[in-house]
Amino acid sequence: MPIETKSAIITLVLFVFSFSQEVALRGRVIDTAFAPVEGVIIQLKNIGIADTTGPNGSFKLFEGETVSELKTNLSFPEIEIKGGMLHFQVSSFEEEISIYLNDITGRKIATLINGKFNGGRYSVSMTDYMKNKLPSALYVLSIIRNKIATHYKMFLIEGEAIIVSPVTTNNHRNRILKKTLAVSDTLLVMRDNVLYSRIPVSNLIDSLADIQLILLPTYSFLKINEFPNYCQLDTAYGGLVGGGTAECGPTAVSNGIIWLSNNGFPNLTPRTIDRKKDQFDVIWEIGDDPYMHYRDPWGFTNGLRQFITDKGYDYDTLLYHGPGLVWRIHRGDSLPTIKTIKEGIQDKNIECWLFWICSYNASTDRYSNIVGHWVTFVGYGHDGSIENPDYYILHDPYHPEADHFYTKLEKIETGTISAESSIYPAAGHYKANYLAGRTNIWILRGVVVLKMPGE
Repeated sequence: MPIETKSAIITLVLFVFSFSQEVALRGRVIDTAFAPVEGVIIQLKNIGIADTTGPNGSFKLFEGETVSELKTNLSFPEIEIKGGMLHFQVSSFEEEISIYLNDITGRKIATLINGKFNGGRYSVSMTDYMKNKLPSALYVLSIIRNKIATHYKMFLIEGEAIIVSPVTTNNHRNRILKKTLAVSDTLLVMRDNVLYSRIPVSNLIDSLADIQLILLPTYSFLKINEFPNYCQLDTAYGGLVGGGTAECGPTAVSNGIIWLSNNGFPNLTPRTIDRKKDQFDVIWEIGDDPYMHYRDPWGFTNGLRQFITDKGYDYDTLLYHGPGLVWRIHRGDSLPTIKTIKEGIQDKNIECWLFWICSYNASTDRYSNIVGHWVTFVGYGHDGSIENPDYYILHDPYHPEADHFYTKLEKIETGTISAESSIYPAAGHYKANYLAGRTNIWILRGVVVLKMPGE
């Protein structure tokens, strides 16, 4: 099922001007082919302003002063900035002049001029500081003439320094710096109802910053026909222990192990001409001591870790996202998120889902767990007929009637879950609909993501 996996790089050139709630931020979103990406939401969380990228991939957030209003460079009798040069006028003999550049915290970061000058017009280059040393676009330029100080608010926009307004007293300057330091917000980057990133916006980057984020592919199902789909009830080779009824965990993870064996980690499995028999042997091995003797998240993650290392490989991370006990090094998020799920199937990664199969009592809004069940997550972005970013693709070892199961995930908003002698809040969990029409409800308890080293 060939399709070019789509991804995007979002490049944010941030201009956050933060005096008396003045804010200006703009940028654009491009994909890996440098084409604009439409429909990405950029929002400043606390202030509340937001914009959605249009056909040209651009966005602009502003409140108060905007970038366009700052394009006209103002000139003052004693100072002017043009083409990266700072020009200043001296009217008397041996006038003592010092010019300092202060960052947004009030810290002096550069001495541009310090000495005595006779009458005339002088210039000093700011190019080196603009290109190499200035991490922010907001500065206070201080000019001291014969021990009398004058301060100017200055922005750096696209490599050009722009004088905006004079700041005539130290108190005014200090008030500006205090307001700047108090500003703190979070830039949210969203698309298709998925939060891709949270970027802190504070006095550390409240102006110019080039930030590149890799957005997850909109579609990711190139692996689905590469992953096997072993049925735990299969009687081949004598069948699994107990007829395979309790072997969903080892079977589900074996689908991923076979894929890894075929994609750079050959020592994970036997390498015979009968790959189905090789997988059968893997299920038997990993499903018993010293590996997954227990099928809960603790036993699943510990057993998988030991299996990988016993085969001579290192792994990058092995995390369980969801409620339940796991060893500290395997603890991920408290609940699986869409972002975590989609990230987990990228690159040299494998991912398994653990469901609670539940009955539901509408009068009490309670889901009661009957049994747990592991499946293999193999991709997303297709509903079995057409590309559809709302669908997720599973290999279910207990239900061999379909090569692939396609499901939506619906977030639960209310209720509780009764499972393993505990009561859990149901809100925030997802339920699947790929076995819709059956009596029980499938609630996604957690996901295990194994990330192997890339090339």
